[in-house]
Amino acid sequence: MIKGVIGPIACPCCKVEMLTPRLIACVEKFVKAFGEVSATSGYRCPKHNASLAKRGYKASPTSRHCHGQALDLIVPPERILEAQDKAKRCGFNGIGLYDWGIHVDVRPYPAFWDYRTKKPDAPLAA
Repeated sequence: MIKGVIGPIACPCCKVEMLTPRLIACVEKFVKAFGEVSATSGYRCPKHNASLAKRGYKASPTSRHCHGQALDLIVPPERILEAQDKAKRCGFNGIGLYDWGIHVDVRPYPAFWDYRTKKPDAPLAA
């Protein structure tokens, strides 16, 4: 359990809760900077991760969730860029934007992706 994070951080399949100390430290900083958040996914055992992929979710076989290095957090669309900025400042290296919120992880190298279908904050084409 992490103060300021509501929702599941244990694997729904096996109930194991395994988050790295570095992830916990970054999440605690993020909550202080951004405010309380709801998690949709924390640790995932490989079996649960594979079942998500089979059902069509973007669940990589090398997912950081399977190593206790990632969380998915619900963020309102109007605050997604603020969340991205704060996540970066709080030490997350992996940041992914989605329509439902943000994926954050503590991989050893920087990575960014944006899978939102609607990007109201993107500059308009001329």
